[in-house]
Amino acid sequence: MSRTFNQKIMRILVFLACLGILVFLALHFMTIVRQGKQKPQLPADAGTAPEKPSVNIQNTQTQAVPQNNPALSTINYRDHRFTPLTTTLEQNAKGTGCVIRIVNQSNTPLMVRLSPHEKALKGNYGGQYDPIGPGKSIIIDPRFDMGYESFHNFNAPSEEFHVRLTNSCRSDL
Repeated sequence: MSRTFNQKIMRILVFLACLGILVFLALHFMTIVRQGKQKPQLPADAGTAPEKPSVNIQNTQTQAVPQNNPALSTINYRDHRFTPLTTTLEQNAKGTGCVIRIVNQSNTPLMVRLSPHEKALKGNYGGQYDPIGPGKSIIIDPRFDMGYESFHNFNAPSEEFHVRLTNSCRSDL
């Protein structure tokens, strides 16, 4: 009798473990789908952005172009804001048109992430760029599968800047 009872208990435990795994996978899948349906926030004067498809975005940080190249498009961060708020990237003869330099002119480290900010996921999907120390800069390559991207300060998500990509800089064309 105890052997039959132990077998029943074991079957119930195996069933509950399998059910738990299925619930975990379903929740994970729903989180991934939700991320792909979010749209970047546009500034009031930017018009409308195309719907943001689900993409697999890698860390696209690059050092292929010298940091001090004056031809680079540059976004500056200081006084809790990015300037300019919107920039357009276009391929140029110097080969620097599709990357952007972000300069931290504040006194605190800056963590730039692809928008929107996702607190619920304990992080943020998208390119996990290296922190930018005070007075330092990085160069990133924002060529994703759409022509408009928004980035934000991870520590203050309302602080954003926006990048428009002309057809010469789009990765999907």
